[in-house]
Amino acid sequence: MKRTIVFFVIGLLLLAFLTTLPFITHRDGSKIKITNYVATVHPVENGAVIEEADVIQELTQMFPLNDSLTIDSVDVREIEGRLAENGLFEKVNVYYTMGGELHVEITPAEPLFMVVSDKKNYYVSKARKCISADNLGKYSQPLLVVYGAVNEELAQGAIFDLCNQILSDPYWRSFFTSLSIQSSGRTVIADTQYDHLSVNLGTMGDWKYKLWQLRTYIEKVVPVFGWSAFKQISVEYPDRITAVK
Repeated sequence: MKRTIVFFVIGLLLLAFLTTLPFITHRDGSKIKITNYVATVHPVENGAVIEEADVIQELTQMFPLNDSLTIDSVDVREIEGRLAENGLFEKVNVYYTMGGELHVEITPAEPLFMVVSDKKNYYVSKARKCISADNLGKYSQPLLVVYGAVNEELAQGAIFDLCNQILSDPYWRSFFTSLSIQSSGRTVIADTQYDHLSVNLGTMGDWKYKLWQLRTYIEKVVPVFGWSAFKQISVEYPDRITAVK
C-alpha cells in the first residue's frame, strides 16, 4: 500500500513538472538579440564554389545586425526565400539558437551546361535555374557549351531537356562537344568529337527519338563508310536520316 502511494506521489510530481516546464524554460524572444551569423556550406561534387564568408556578407547586407534584430523579429522563411533568389544556392536552410546565433546552411547549385550568347553568358543548373557567369566566378569544371540565340526560357526548357539527355548518357557525353542554336532559335546544330562532323538535330523537341535515330545510323552506316565520309548527319525529319558528304 505504501509503495502504491509513493508511486502515485512521484507520478503527480512528474506530471506537475512536465506541465510547468514550458513556463520554466520559456525565454522572451523579443529580448534575445541576433548577435552573430554562422554560415555552413555543404560541398557538392562539381558544384559552384561558395565561400562561407560571402554568404555571411550577403546576409548582413540584407539583414544588418542591430539592436532591433531579435529572434522573434526574424522570419526564417523570408530569409530562406531571399537567399534562394541567388542562383548559386540550390538549397537554403535557416534557423536560430536561443544563444542569439542565426545559422544558414547552403547547398551549392550544380551547373549542367553553359550558354554563350550575344546578349549575356550564363549557366543553367541541374535544377533549371539560370546563374549569371559573373556570379559563378572562376568555375573551372568542363561543361557542354550552348552557343547562339538562347533566351532563359528556352535554356530552361527544350535546351535543358536536350543537354540532360546528352549528359546522362556516357556515349553522348563524349560524342558531342557543343551545341549551336541558329538565329531563328529553332534549329540545333551539334558539334562532335570529330572536327569535320556536325549533327543537325532539327527543331526543338523529340530529343530521345532523334538520338535513337542517330545512334542507329552510327551503329549501322558508319562502320560501312567510316567517320570521314560525311560532313553532317541530319535527324531533322522524323521519318528519315540524311547525310552530307
